[in-house]
Amino acid sequence: YYMACVSDSPRSAFFIAGLIFSVLSIGFALWGQREESWRKSGAHCSRPSSDPCPSLSFSPSHFDPPHPAVEFSGSSTLKLDAKGRVFLPKRYTEFEDEKEPGVKRVMTHFWLTLGLDGCLWLLDQNEWKRMQRRLKAMEVGDKKQRAVHRLFFGNAERLKPDSQGRITLPEKLRQKVGIEKEIELVGAGRRIEIWSSTIYKAQMVEAEANWMDDLEAVLGGGGFE
Repeated sequence: YYMACVSDSPRSAFFIAGLIFSVLSIGFALWGQREESWRKSGAHCSRPSSDPCPSLSFSPSHFDPPHPAVEFSGSSTLKLDAKGRVFLPKRYTEFEDEKEPGVKRVMTHFWLTLGLDGCLWLLDQNEWKRMQRRLKAMEVGDKKQRAVHRLFFGNAERLKPDSQGRITLPEKLRQKVGIEKEIELVGAGRRIEIWSSTIYKAQMVEAEANWMDDLEAVLGGGGFE
């Protein structure tokens, strides 16, 4: 019947073609609106329909914004208990939010790994991520750089202060830096250093003897003017 209409009446053929074009146009328009709605909601899924996309059930508001960079300072001489636990002073775990004056933020966890000069590094989440980015950018074809990756990441431990504000220093890391009973916690800018008290004191004797010269060299020879 359709072929008869086409052959008998050219107008019918044009009418049918126009109808098909209109239906397709409406379909594409509706699909475009649906895609735009998904894009604005932040949802996207490239998985097959049998595997629901988990991103559809989340929104950015469910994730905590990153804390601003924290600068640690001050030092404390502390003792480990029999289980290798030590109290973290509040100046290392609580800080005022620069964007919200009067609001205090509490560190919920840290990362502990081998540091330089014979100490351990205790890093907050921001500094841990920064160190990750720097080390991941290194060329793994170099033997020394692969060794650095193994030692830095292979010795890393995620620590969460307990209800009393204590963290536990793993025995294997204590042994690597000679920590026994007494330790020094030193705020060193973006990290906290954990030292054996004996080793730290010996290091400080040498460092203090060269303090003025070293500081001037680090500051570029400008002195204190």
